[in-house]
Amino acid sequence: RFAGRLAGLYPTDPVKALAVDEVLGVSEDLAAAMLAPRAMEPAFKQVSASVAAKQKAALLSSINEDALPRYFGVLEKLLEANGTGWFVGAAPTVADVAVATVVRIFTTGFAEQWGYSPEVPKGYPRVMAMSEALERLPPVKKWIE
Repeated sequence: RFAGRLAGLYPTDPVKALAVDEVLGVSEDLAAAMLAPRAMEPAFKQVSASVAAKQKAALLSSINEDALPRYFGVLEKLLEANGTGWFVGAAPTVADVAVATVVRIFTTGFAEQWGYSPEVPKGYPRVMAMSEALERLPPVKKWIE
């Protein structure tokens, strides 16, 4: 939020700032769900390898089938409600950057290394379009390259 303010990507209007915070919260919840298996590693080490593998597989399945679609679904609805292609207002904010960062984890193949389906965000066309639009912005494009 601090960096967003400095970069002009965090609204000064309190209602718009609240909307940005809502998206940031969903993005943080999405990231936390994705990190759950890593956080559980110490617990997995306390049981046999076969039990740990079953528990980890069940956790990943739950995240892929429940948590990821739930959070991406919320984000899709928020983009639809705003109607501009961005989460808040008519220009990108730190909320768009946060979500696009999570999407990029999927589109670059990194999420697949953790056991997540790279197909999940593709089911949310507004989220994908926003992320792609953000990546086409010259400063972002330059940073990615």
